[in-house]
Amino acid sequence: QAESVEDIPLKRGALIGWKGKNHTVGFDPNGFVYYQPNVQNGKAIASWETIWLQGLEKPISGFQTVVMVYREHPLSSPGSSPWFGLSPFIGCGTNQLFLPDAPNEILKGAVYINGVKIDPLQTPQPENFCVATFEFTQVIENEIKYTDTGWEGAIGEMLIYDGLLTGQERQQLETDLYRKWISAIHLE
Repeated sequence: QAESVEDIPLKRGALIGWKGKNHTVGFDPNGFVYYQPNVQNGKAIASWETIWLQGLEKPISGFQTVVMVYREHPLSSPGSSPWFGLSPFIGCGTNQLFLPDAPNEILKGAVYINGVKIDPLQTPQPENFCVATFEFTQVIENEIKYTDTGWEGAIGEMLIYDGLLTGQERQQLETDLYRKWISAIHLE
């Protein structure tokens, strides 16, 4: 136990005494863990890799459209998403964007990745940051309040709407978010 502020702090944390192989993904030649920067395109992001459980002061409910600039992580638990209230609907799959038992509210809705409509049961998880739009068939009353502790990804920005956007509104929003967070130049 430290006696004063000048004393060396006690070692603590999840990685104490844990060693990995040299020169493997995630480790430098000395065995130290690499941490992905909490920056995307020069802007700060919220990384779920380093948080356990956090909550919003006031929960959000009654939404029909969710737009996220996010990056999935291979260590995310299947069925998890950034928020417990969203996990039953957009929880990540193992080999595809969603698990096969995702509810009809999203499967019969629409999902867009970087502005392209996709089938979430046939499309693999994007490996890098992307702009994802989730349109539900009805207003969802689940509360978005607490972070899902099984999700390990990162979020740059998240927008939640109580209704559907028009096609033009959605496309403009996705374009603006893509330019802001991912790239000002699109080479396709």
